[in-house]
Amino acid sequence: MDRTDLIIKNGEVLTRDGLRRVAIAIQGEKIIAVDTECNLPRGAEEIDAGGRVVIPGFIDTHVHFREPGYTHKENWESGSKAAAGGGVTMVVADYYHCVEDYFETFVRIYDEHFSQQNGFWRPYVE
Repeated sequence: MDRTDLIIKNGEVLTRDGLRRVAIAIQGEKIIAVDTECNLPRGAEEIDAGGRVVIPGFIDTHVHFREPGYTHKENWESGSKAAAGGGVTMVVADYYHCVEDYFETFVRIYDEHFSQQNGFWRPYVE
């Protein structure tokens, strides 16, 4: 391959061996290679990360999506869209103490909005 859509060069990526200065080749929406810049093709567009850490997305480990109870403030749909818009690729929802049978209600609401088929994982409730 002579050329790829995008090269992110001069970035730090966390590997099993620690942080490593690399370049990332992206074709379409897929990372196709991570290597030293001299081993990758040129990019139609190139971004110099300037030594910054490059990650595919953030994980927010404590969100409250206000559903059930306060959906006029936020719900699963609006909260997850806002998270995605900010670069968050995974959220871990904490329960919201506004109904007595919260866990059962949470699972029902979750099942109404999401499924494993589209990349969301259902919470486990005993």
